[in-house]
Amino acid sequence: MAAFTEVDNVASIGVDRGGGFGSSGVSGALPGSLSSGPASFRPSDDRPHAGGAVSAIGQDSHAFTRYDPEKPLILGGIKLNDRLTLRANSDGDVLLHALTNALSGITGRNILGGPADELCQSGTTDSAAYLRLALDDLTAAGYCLTHISFSIEAAKPRLAAHIQEIKENTARLCGLAPAAIGITATTGEALTAFGRGRGIQVFCVVNAEPRD
Repeated sequence: MAAFTEVDNVASIGVDRGGGFGSSGVSGALPGSLSSGPASFRPSDDRPHAGGAVSAIGQDSHAFTRYDPEKPLILGGIKLNDRLTLRANSDGDVLLHALTNALSGITGRNILGGPADELCQSGTTDSAAYLRLALDDLTAAGYCLTHISFSIEAAKPRLAAHIQEIKENTARLCGLAPAAIGITATTGEALTAFGRGRGIQVFCVVNAEPRD
């Protein structure tokens, strides 16, 4: 059972011999009085993360389905001739979807599952259009992208020969130099469904800075 003591706004929290928490042992100062309520923080302006550089992570995954020559595998806007098709209402570009979700992590407005679905229903299945909405939100929030990192988990296709082309096209879509984009790929030792060839999973980390 946890026990807290307060002396001159310093709380001492210890671990007793029974494995619980006691009033002796390891102690540390907590900012402010425990009885004064939670601290509040206010940004200095209206940007979602005012004050400096920000980062966010995005993820997306799609399962493989029966190959459809009318719906080839697309990663980073590049069509790969690997006789693979991902199950999706859109073009299934899982890499751009992860990037779009990462940008939403900065702006606070989800594109996938909202505006992207509306575009898809109206016939726009190009994931680059969804990415553009997220980039527009980032600009409106007062930020510009500085770096993108992708981590792809999949047993297929073999991506080594495609990495540079995917990187260059993604850079073009985002207005970055290819050197500002990193892409790694792994099978994850076949520990997950993605590593066993049932689909593709992508994690994306984005960094952005306030515009001057």
